[in-house]
Formats: sequence, structure tokens, C-alpha cells
Amino acid sequence: MVYILNLAALAMAFLASLFLSLAFSWIIYRLGLRLGIVGRDVHKSWESYAVRIGGLSLISAPLISLAILPSRDILAFLLISSVSGLIGFIDDMRSLPAVRKVLITVVPGLIHLTTGLYDPKLYIPILGEISARILYIFLIPAAYVVALNASNMMDTHNGVLGGSILISIATLSPIMILRSLDQDISTVITSSIIGSLMGFLIFNIYPAKIFAGNVGSLMIGSWIAFLGIYNRSEVLLILALFPMIINGYSIISSIGGLKEKSVIRIRPVIVEKGMIKANRDPKAPITIAHLASSSNKNGIRETELVISTWVLFYIASILAIILYTLTLPLH
Repeated sequence: MVYILNLAALAMAFLASLFLSLAFSWIIYRLGLRLGIVGRDVHKSWESYAVRIGGLSLISAPLISLAILPSRDILAFLLISSVSGLIGFIDDMRSLPAVRKVLITVVPGLIHLTTGLYDPKLYIPILGEISARILYIFLIPAAYVVALNASNMMDTHNGVLGGSILISIATLSPIMILRSLDQDISTVITSSIIGSLMGFLIFNIYPAKIFAGNVGSLMIGSWIAFLGIYNRSEVLLILALFPMIINGYSIISSIGGLKEKSVIRIRPVIVEKGMIKANRDPKAPITIAHLASSSNKNGIRETELVISTWVLFYIASILAIILYTLTLPLH
């Protein structure tokens, strides 16, 4: 069935998701405080706490998408988002072993593979489109594992993950929608994701009242993988989110493999009088925050760190578009 969408419908997707995300964030914030589901914000110079499962509010994006444009594709998007969020929620409540969590994150990818919502033609700049029907059987689950865990490792400071992904998706959306399997559905999903992230960020930016938690970071990671595959823009997203990929790789390589947060005794940064400074201990994990703060011996403020990360993702997204479009036959 072909859906003809107008600007009013697009605005509805964005605004409805924005306000539902705000409502969910407020409810989760109040309920989380009452139930004591809070965590200390270690990057503050004062005793600061936030609700640990604020990322639950992001379920607003697939819910609004399905309400506005009910379809099999959006139902699959809702299922993938829910399963990813559930894995993260269980991890928030019980703390899954690192290796087990990585293995479980293949499940959303298997769901996507089963639904058949992909075009088995991989576009590679310069080389063009190549048939990859067999490759996609392995590529899709792997894409979800990488995206979910890279997103999880990126969630370190107030607003850094949600803001970075919001900027990247908003910047890349014209190309992604143009190349999608269904432009109407892709537009509604993308608009809802942008609205949901904006509503969530109002509670998550400095000083955060809610954290994304594993529930939020894994759900965001599933959106990255879903958008890349559904919009036939895998390489575009890899290029745009290269800082996040490098961050994840640096953490894993610097700590010697996959490890649970609780067993990592040395933090990548330290906080002194409100300033974030790189931990000079050679065993400290190497992260974007570590690299950004190491260039200034006096350290940087958390807001400066987050904003500079947002700018980095915006620049990476623009460069990705330039590189991608120079070799992309738009048809």
C-alpha cells in the first residue's frame, strides 16, 4: 500500500513523539526517584544522582510511528526497539556479564533478518552496488551487535550519546530517506526518532535528571542499525559514526577485551573542582572523553566536552555526506 504523506503528517510524527517522550521522561523520573532506581553521576564535583533507566522514554519513537503509519515495517521497528530495550533493562537491573550481553545483542539483528526488511545489495563508494545476499545473513546480526555495543560504550556523559546520534540522524536523513526501501515509512520513523531524542535530551542534558542507561543506549544502537539497513545506507552511517566506532574500539583494546564495568577499577577521566581531566594512569581506558581532556592540562568542563563531541559528530556526518554523494548515483 502506498502512503502519501504531507507536511502535517511529518510534523505530527515529530511533535507527537517529542511530547510523548517528554511525558514518559517525566513519569520515569518521578517514579525512579520514588523507587530509588538512581545512580550517582561520577562526573560531577558534587553529590549528583539521576534515574538510571530514563532511556525507557525512547520507546515513544516506534509507538508514535506505528500509530501514525501502521505497517509491517514499523511493527518490526517496534519489535526490534523493544527487544533491544529489554536487553538493556535487564542489564540495568541485574548487570549481565559483558560477553553474555554482547552475544545477546545479536537477537535484534536476527529479528531484522527474519523480517526480510533489507535489500541485499550493498553500496560501497567508488565500487557501486554489489550483490551480497549471502553476506547479509551474517552482516545484519553483526551490524546490530556492533551498533548496540558501540552505542552503549558511548553513553558516558550527560547528553553525549543522545545529542550525537540526534545530530547525525538529522544531518543524514535526506540521503537515508531517499535511498530507503519505503520513503514514507522511513520519513515517519526518522521524524519520530528525532522527536523522541529531543524530548529525552531535555531531561538528559547537563545536569541530567535521567540517564539513558543500558535500556536507552541499546535502543539507540538498534535504531542506528535499523536505519542503516532499511535505508540502504550502511556505509554512510559507518562513516558518519566513525567517532563512536573508534571510541568503542579504543575502550576494548585499552582494557584488554570485553569486561564488565564493575571490574574496571580505573576510570578514563578524573574530576577535580568541576573540571574533567584525563587519567594519566597507563591502565586507564582510552575514550573520546580521555582524548579530549588530555589536550588541556587544566581539564575541560563537562558541558564543553559534550558540545565538542556533538560538533565532532556533525563534522563527521558532513564529511560522510560529501564522500558518499560524490560517488553515489542518486536514482
